[in-house]
Amino acid sequence: MADKGVLDYVHESALMPGEKSPQASPSGFTVIRRKYEKREEIKLYSPLPIKVAELSLTTMALSDMVLKLQTQVKDLMGKLASHSIIVPIASFAPEPYEVLKPFSVVVKPVDNEYVATFFDANLSMTGDTEVEAVDNLKDIILTVFDKLQTETSDNLGVEPKRQLDILRSLIRKAS
Repeated sequence: MADKGVLDYVHESALMPGEKSPQASPSGFTVIRRKYEKREEIKLYSPLPIKVAELSLTTMALSDMVLKLQTQVKDLMGKLASHSIIVPIASFAPEPYEVLKPFSVVVKPVDNEYVATFFDANLSMTGDTEVEAVDNLKDIILTVFDKLQTETSDNLGVEPKRQLDILRSLIRKAS
């Protein structure tokens, strides 16, 4: 504060070259507003007692805080959009398979699509949406399960055997 009854919302250095602080009118506040790139800076001059001027400054400070919080929320939403979500799988309906033990898959955005992954069985599929990626993954889980069950144990390598064991512990064909 430079003078009693005068509150500077913007620092004096923010005044334009040659710009002078206006005189407060006897009837109330004199406000100077200047818009810059993304925010509005305000100078408030008040002939009223300092308590009212402090309240006005508090209101402006709260407005600044709201603007900052809105920016932070926007940033967090952007970060959340780029993070994974966990989707539980409890059914393969309408396919004739039973889930013996519900399990989860991870879905994350990659470029302009989504990748759903069942890490335990080392299976992944993509889709244009999260739902499409999960549906495609469920389809490949059943396809791999059926294919691996048709092979004899001697014909399966280490990884396919591991995949089959995991899938057998989680799903079975409905009878």
